[in-house]
Amino acid sequence: MSPRIPRKLMGACGIATLLIFPMILTAIQLSPWFSWFEDALSDLGVSGTTATIFNSSLIIGGLWAFVFSLGVRSIIPDRLGYVGDLLFKLAALSLMGVGLFPETTGQIHFYFSVAFFLLLGLSLLANAISLLLASSKKLGWFTILLAVVSGVVWLFPHRGMLFQNLFGQGQGLVSFALMFP
Repeated sequence: MSPRIPRKLMGACGIATLLIFPMILTAIQLSPWFSWFEDALSDLGVSGTTATIFNSSLIIGGLWAFVFSLGVRSIIPDRLGYVGDLLFKLAALSLMGVGLFPETTGQIHFYFSVAFFLLLGLSLLANAISLLLASSKKLGWFTILLAVVSGVVWLFPHRGMLFQNLFGQGQGLVSFALMFP
């Protein structure tokens, strides 16, 4: 059974989670060496002030997303939506793990990063199917398309992580939009 989270706290945490984006953009702005075509976002978390800003944004954003998700179960209409909610909770914890274990910690960073993108995509798929079953056809198909494209970009290796990062961030935004009643 999920703990009861006041709606105002849930909404505040959902909105606050979006602050991860300006924090990441700040880290990019402070890193003249960063290239969307040559680097992964995680490269920002390696050293200096940039690392503090970037890693903190992931930890705090993951925490806010997790608190937000604690209140979601009470508004989800079906069991498949519950699965999507559980996967989203695990994605939020994985996002925190990406920040807690930056690239300098070795393979554990890779595992948390892969878990984040995979769990977020699976959460989208579960919520998309739930939407289709609830007669929200356009949003359901759009969400399935986003989830599929977000997975397909990983099949084409290239220098840098531009497309994977952009679609991963897009997944996050759509996940939040789907979870608001």
